[in-house]
Amino acid sequence: MTNLLNVASEISELKQRLDQAQLNYRDQTFKSRRELTILKRLISRLIAVCIGLDSELDRKLLELKAELEQPKEITQLIPRLAIIERLVILQAEKNKKSSHQLQQQFQHSGEALTRFGGLPAPLKRDVLELMQQSTQDRHGLRLHVSQLLALYQRALTLKATTKQNSELSVGYCQQLQQLSAELMQLTTEVDVSGETFQQLQTIQHQLLQDVEPDKLIEMALTVLQMELKHSQKQRKQSQHFINQLHGDLAAAQKNTQHSHEQFHYLHQQRQTVNVELSDITATLTNNLQQQNLETLRPVFEQLAQELKILTERNQALEKREQTIIEQLNYSGNKLQLVLDQTETYHQQLEDEEQRLYLDPLTQLHNQAALRHRLEQEFQRWIRYKNTTVVAIIDLNRFKKINELYGYGAGDKALKIIAKSLRSHLQSTDFIARSHGDEFVIILPDTTKDQTHKILEQIQNNTQNLPFRFRQQGVTITTTACASVISAQYSPDELLQQLKLTVIQHSSDASTALTWL
Repeated sequence: MTNLLNVASEISELKQRLDQAQLNYRDQTFKSRRELTILKRLISRLIAVCIGLDSELDRKLLELKAELEQPKEITQLIPRLAIIERLVILQAEKNKKSSHQLQQQFQHSGEALTRFGGLPAPLKRDVLELMQQSTQDRHGLRLHVSQLLALYQRALTLKATTKQNSELSVGYCQQLQQLSAELMQLTTEVDVSGETFQQLQTIQHQLLQDVEPDKLIEMALTVLQMELKHSQKQRKQSQHFINQLHGDLAAAQKNTQHSHEQFHYLHQQRQTVNVELSDITATLTNNLQQQNLETLRPVFEQLAQELKILTERNQALEKREQTIIEQLNYSGNKLQLVLDQTETYHQQLEDEEQRLYLDPLTQLHNQAALRHRLEQEFQRWIRYKNTTVVAIIDLNRFKKINELYGYGAGDKALKIIAKSLRSHLQSTDFIARSHGDEFVIILPDTTKDQTHKILEQIQNNTQNLPFRFRQQGVTITTTACASVISAQYSPDELLQQLKLTVIQHSSDASTALTWL
């Protein structure tokens, strides 16, 4: 009888262990669902980062996201994630090297253009302003290179329309030689191959001979175009990496489906074990009630054999569950790591996009941001007919500060003035540095009287700023012109009219404020 009680106790304990294992299985199922949610978040972030790079890539990512919206478990990502991580590092190094080379060529080409003899003063000023806005940001750098190409094109056009002198002066020849030498140095730093490399060699051979000024500028433009093509090639390589990442994520989805099927199989096996245990318990209880101990011995032996088989099956199931749990833990850690890296990359892209709309010197909005905001305000006026004022503030004779005290002093003054201007505005107002010494302010929902008061405060405060350069006190005055947005002018026409009015009323020393 004691043995019978022991067997019943062992059966009860085994059932408790099975119930606990079933609870653990439920916990692991919940954990796998949570990891599936992390995978969905990862896909959403990847779509946000990669959208617009390639239409085929967008379609594949959206399809993958749609597939993962179904309730599926997450399994181990293939160890190729380590290979992908190495590819990311290599790609980052390539991008860094390419950006560095492009930055150097941008600086050398810009400096070479400013030293080019006979360059008109306005064009030279534009080049200098562009050089001051130099940035290490890849997107901003491409924009600046495109602007420099446009300046080179302007120089070529101006040179073509200018009558050439029959003989070049000795100083002019020396400048051409110096420019030719610097361009030769740039050609040694360009990373190209194939037909482009042969074209670059042709340019190098031509630079060893006497080159006409127009031809020299044309060759400089060609070298910059080569570097731009190389940058575009790097971008395509980045797209290839993202496509490869998409393939690995698709493989992870496939493995997730397999893991789900394995869990379903384990669940069915658990149910089968529970049914058989219930049958054994029922049989044992029934025999105990109807038979004596001697006649129960064969039944006990059969039950013991069945319990042994069930125990072995249960142990095998536990091992398979433990293996899947370890795989899920590893997969979850890897997915979290990739998610963190993606979030960091996404934040970097957002920061780069923000820097594209900022003036690097004053940290105010730039010309691109001004055009975008002005268009928005015009659309708001069309819809709501609200009162929005646009004003231009120009620093009187600011170029003299650069000429007398150097560009360093001018940059310092611009930073201080920009900070002062921003302090007079509300968070809903907008201010941008449109040109070297010109600022544009947009005041939404502001009347003329309120605007007049704000502009007077700005002008008085700017005039009273205690500038001192080379032990000399310097006073900076301003000329301002404002207008209310209306149907009379388009955004570009409004800015043009404001600039013309500022030029007409600008003065050497006095402060002026006018309205259109």
